[in-house]
Amino acid sequence: MNEKKANEMANENDLSEFLQVGSAALFQPGLQPGGAPSIRTSILGWKTKSYLFLDRPRLRDRFLPLAEGMTCVVRFVREGAACGFASAVIDWSNFESDSWCRIAWPEEVHSVGFRRHQRVETNIPCTFSGEDGRTGNGEIRDISVGGCRIAGDMVFDKDTRLKLSFILPGCGPLQDVEAIVRRVDTSGASTCLGCEFAEGQAHIGSEIAFFITCKRTASDGMVSDRPRVLVIDQSHANRGLLWRAFDARGCEVITANSTVDGIFRLQLLHPIGLLVSRTLPDMQGLDVCRLIRANKSFESLPIVLYGAEDDTSGTPGLHAERIHYFPSLQASGAICDAIMQATATPE
Repeated sequence: MNEKKANEMANENDLSEFLQVGSAALFQPGLQPGGAPSIRTSILGWKTKSYLFLDRPRLRDRFLPLAEGMTCVVRFVREGAACGFASAVIDWSNFESDSWCRIAWPEEVHSVGFRRHQRVETNIPCTFSGEDGRTGNGEIRDISVGGCRIAGDMVFDKDTRLKLSFILPGCGPLQDVEAIVRRVDTSGASTCLGCEFAEGQAHIGSEIAFFITCKRTASDGMVSDRPRVLVIDQSHANRGLLWRAFDARGCEVITANSTVDGIFRLQLLHPIGLLVSRTLPDMQGLDVCRLIRANKSFESLPIVLYGAEDDTSGTPGLHAERIHYFPSLQASGAICDAIMQATATPE
């Protein structure tokens, strides 16, 4: 898979190219990025442009509770690309001997290339425990799909097996990740352990690959030379109007026509501002804004809610929640000003 292909956002006809029966995947219920943990599953099969079958996700020894129409994000790694898409649950089996869930074929697949040994610098707090029962706290200083470097206050011998637990920003918690100490450095103020992730943890690789691609997006992988704003609106006319307004201000505009697609793009592309219509097909726009604002990763993101000028229900509490509201897109210039002023660097 060439670099150009790996960095495209594929349309629905391309998903089949990335799928493989039996391959590991991650199922994240709900919409809030980083809110719910990702649960390991595998791809059982699919019908192109209709649906996919997954092994029904489990929480420990029980099936994950599902509901018809339940939104989800599915992620997996295939041929040097971290792939993912938003979907919704159609139906499922409750039988242990034949456990599956069927999800809708996505409208769009996100695919970003990565290198297995590409490392990104981090400062992620972690806990770890050794084979001898000792436990400690540390900080992951860099990470790749194949391993990580941990700074801590405990020394372990080379080839010691550890279990690590940490939270990947924007992705979710990873528990009891098995790793093997390959290098020990005690020359600095703290002990640094170079660890290799143990084999047989494909779901861990998928989660870390997505974290790395998100970091690349924010730094060099898919970065535009123009600031990005994200518009979530089912109306093509509205999206076009806002695209023209922000394009005239030198911004790149990314659009999504549903909440699920919008949340996924928000997590992957890290825009400088978010604009949400009050009328969406799957959730109320106000609920979407509050959902995103409640997430620590986006607590400072400028958010604009707009539309429904004939709605007399009002928008109580938006000022306290730092959500700008405009009843109509006739004020597109003022909407642009609200985003640009909120992101301006004080002189």
